Amino acid sequence: MQNLMRILLCMCLSLTAAVYAVDTVTVSNTPTYNYANGIYGQSFTPSIGADTSQLTQTVLLQEFVLRAPASRPEEQYDGAVYLNVYENYQDASNYGTLTGSSSNTVNPLTVAGGDYMYFQFDVLEMDKDTQYAVVLSTTAAAGDIVNSRLQVATGDPYAGGQCISVSGASDWEAEFIATMISGDVVVLTNHTDGDTNVVEAGQGDTYDLMLVQEITSNLTVTVTPDAQLDLGSGAGQAINVTFIPGGAESISIDVAAVDDSESEGPHTGTIQHDIAASEPEFASYPVDPLTVNIEDNERYCGDDYTTFLSADLNQDCYVDFNDFALVASNWLQCSDPTDIECLPNVPGLPPVQTDLFVGTGIAGGTEDNPAHTYRIPAMETTSTGTIIAVADARVNNSGDLPGAIDVAIRRSFDNGKTWTPVRIIVDYPGSEGAGDPCILVDKQTDPDTIYIFYLYGPEGIGLWQSQPGLDGPSTCQIQYVKSTDDGDTWTQPVNLNPQVKNPDWGCALASPGNALQMRDGTLVVPAYYRKTNGVMQSYFFYSVDHGQTWQYSNAPGELQNSASTTECAIVELEDGGLILNMRNHRGQGSRAISKTYDMGQTWTPIEHDFDLPEPVCQAALIRMTDTRDGYERSRVLFSNPASSSGRVNMKVKLSYDGCDTWPVAKQIHAGSSAYSSMTILENGNIGLLYEADSYSKIVFAEISLKWLTDNQDWLPIQ
Repeated sequence: MQNLMRILLCMCLSLTAAVYAVDTVTVSNTPTYNYANGIYGQSFTPSIGADTSQLTQTVLLQEFVLRAPASRPEEQYDGAVYLNVYENYQDASNYGTLTGSSSNTVNPLTVAGGDYMYFQFDVLEMDKDTQYAVVLSTTAAAGDIVNSRLQVATGDPYAGGQCISVSGASDWEAEFIATMISGDVVVLTNHTDGDTNVVEAGQGDTYDLMLVQEITSNLTVTVTPDAQLDLGSGAGQAINVTFIPGGAESISIDVAAVDDSESEGPHTGTIQHDIAASEPEFASYPVDPLTVNIEDNERYCGDDYTTFLSADLNQDCYVDFNDFALVASNWLQCSDPTDIECLPNVPGLPPVQTDLFVGTGIAGGTEDNPAHTYRIPAMETTSTGTIIAVADARVNNSGDLPGAIDVAIRRSFDNGKTWTPVRIIVDYPGSEGAGDPCILVDKQTDPDTIYIFYLYGPEGIGLWQSQPGLDGPSTCQIQYVKSTDDGDTWTQPVNLNPQVKNPDWGCALASPGNALQMRDGTLVVPAYYRKTNGVMQSYFFYSVDHGQTWQYSNAPGELQNSASTTECAIVELEDGGLILNMRNHRGQGSRAISKTYDMGQTWTPIEHDFDLPEPVCQAALIRMTDTRDGYERSRVLFSNPASSSGRVNMKVKLSYDGCDTWPVAKQIHAGSSAYSSMTILENGNIGLLYEADSYSKIVFAEISLKWLTDNQDWLPIQ
């Protein structure tokens, strides 16, 4: 009990490494991001009468940093840095002994015994490209439930050392990201944004095999691709990679797509991994297979370049009896798309897609194209019908702030059929940057007032480097520019930090994509912030006087002691409330949801919408129709890469009941896809702007409601 009290009083920055129960179980790799005190793990209920067995869990540490207080940047920390591991137990008659060992450290240690123990690292700061592993294992009897927790502390709590506390007991800062691994000796790491993406006759990709347990003899991994992939030895040919004791801890595998002549569309390939080792326990460990996303270079029916013959009514790239049957079924029926009485007879046409922002892949861009990479789309339609599309123009590479990033714009005056050339509207000198745009149109001013909110990063400063404060060279700023002439000219930047950022936060920024104007005219901008201890929370800021002054809401996660959510989207409900739909870093693989009915002073409990899977990525949420405007149905639209395992499968979904359910979902792009933004076009169709093909381009898609709903729902075409 005394030990337990010490643990409770310590209140360390902690990460639950695993939850064990004795049974024969297999734990899948579960990558989870943790910026402070988020919890993840898996629990198992043992079978009655199960034999005593040992379960092993590995926690892979990445980007572990211990920083001096901002007020005393030169201060040196003389104490030890411990990774503290303890076990507690529930309903167990025979408590097991927890043992642990650290590998890949400067001075590996093994610790055993007791219900509380710790590992000491010889480094205070790890390079972001260096990874460290801690292996925890326990032996317990059937019925035991053992919880292992990993903690970061600035001293041995038994000896009175001070924990790094979320509550501010110490002003030293610690941040870490971790990945949970179970029963593994080799793991897959360093996928591009969690995916491996290749293009036939084009771009390849790489991933790493990483050794996470110490070996005493050679360990060979046979890497076998299927016939769709080539690892350098030919299509479908295996290669062997060997780890040797004391050698490299990470080996890169280059992956290319086989350039065949088949028209397959976006598809996948698989790579298998088999271990051969003299230590039998290592040879028995499986290594996960890897799914590779492949972009086809052959044309296929329904691709972005398909033009259907007018007689191909069912758009299957054949003119045959099936098309005649459609003609017969609609014989003598009207088909005027502008006549609502005829709309049931007019088939919904598939989306028309246009590559809107395409990077050069060249540092510094070119004379005609200023960006190496375009990312982070945002789009809105003004009262005149003009479409405003903006994005990050990342000048030298594809990375986030800090760096040279500008805000680029294109406009369309004909529902997206044609567009003005790319133009830069926010341009800072050198390696200062402006990124992650969020767009808002105030349609209750005359003319419309268009706002572009973005994060300004001084030289060397981005989300993770930004320090507390409201301005200055070490603090990022929420800024905006605005236009009152349909985006032709723009004002000088305005720093909003004094009105919408707590000066104690490290950084705050508008969530990229779409903002909101409520029915009463209130301007609402979804946002998130990072505290100095690394915790990030979603919130919003708003104006009730058309942008003259601004204020900000509470964060639902802050009020509920729940972390971490970031990029969020917001929409007004027909009952007058607001729903915040949040990027979720807590490992559930779905969006996080909370509602407010008092402009963010209080919030409903955060829930997870498992009908909206996500790979930890931004998403878009907008209202299409409102019954208070005379429409027969409420319609809310949602777009994101609908996958919990990778940034693929861009879908648009439709809700008729205020985001409670999503009965309609349609795939727009099967392959690599990420951030998105939506708007309702002047003609009544849906405009979608999304990142595609490993961030190589941003695509505009015009989508009809009738196509989205398989001809079950429609609005008159304007």
